[in-house]
Amino acid sequence: MSDKLTRAEAAVYRLLTLADRPDETVEVLFGKPFAAETGEWVCPCRIVGAGRDMCFRVFGADGVQALQLSFAVIDGAMAGKGLRLLWDGEAFGGFTAAAF
Repeated sequence: MSDKLTRAEAAVYRLLTLADRPDETVEVLFGKPFAAETGEWVCPCRIVGAGRDMCFRVFGADGVQALQLSFAVIDGAMAGKGLRLLWDGEAFGGFTAAAF
């Protein structure tokens, strides 16, 4: 895997649009969690768009926890940058918000 997670390498991704610039997208990518040599698990993730390119490697006790924590890291990074995002035309509340 390259230093910057690509769509081809990602396990899943989501395309969002900027609320004030609907023609501009923000791509959020989550890689497949993997075991590190330390015994911890790592989930690579990345936000690309709105003039930003932020890459993260989120650690957890197992792959599920690393993935769960990566949702919180991505939500925090987007909130910290003040990004107001839409998903399928509706306000996007984040990956950790209840979706059902």
